[in-house]
Order: sequence, then structure tokens, then C-alpha cells
Amino acid sequence: MTTKLYLAERQALGASGGKALLLVDQDGDVIPCQVSCDLHQAAGEVSTVTVKMTVTTSGVTIGDPVANFMTRANRMAKAAIEELAMLARHYKQSHGLQ
Repeated sequence: MTTKLYLAERQALGASGGKALLLVDQDGDVIPCQVSCDLHQAAGEVSTVTVKMTVTTSGVTIGDPVANFMTRANRMAKAAIEELAMLARHYKQSHGLQ
């Protein structure tokens, strides 16, 4: 399995209105266990990124652990239900129903 990783700006934890540079997967989900992410750019050099991660007894997981899959599936189901409810409200309004 291949997972593409991207740099993304996200809200910083513990800093109201602050931003953080983080690694995310191809679905935009933040890769867990990140401590810091440093981007180095200089004229005439190749840009590099250094990511510091915590390592637990279960190691470092990059990809789609079951817990992340279920979280994403639940998020998608909730969005689908909200969209169906919105469509039902729109249908009722456009047909004069209550």
C-alpha cells in the first residue's frame, strides 16, 4: 500500500488562532504522533522537511489504522445524513409541505 503524504496548515493545539505545519495523508487527515514539523527552504537549495514524532510501545503508525478508518467512515455517514436532511427540508419548502 502506498500512502501519499502532504504538508498542510492546520490549527495549532493550545494556541487560539495559531497555525501549525503538519503532515497529512492523502485524505487530509493529520498523521498521528507528530511533535514538530520543520520546513527548510533556501535559495538554490532543495526544500526539506523534518518531522519529529513520538514513538510508543506500539511504534509509529503511518497510514490508515482501523480507528482512523472508523472515524472517517462515521464522519462521512454524518455528512450524508445532514445532506439528506437538508434535501428533505428543501423539498418540503419547495412543495409547500410542513
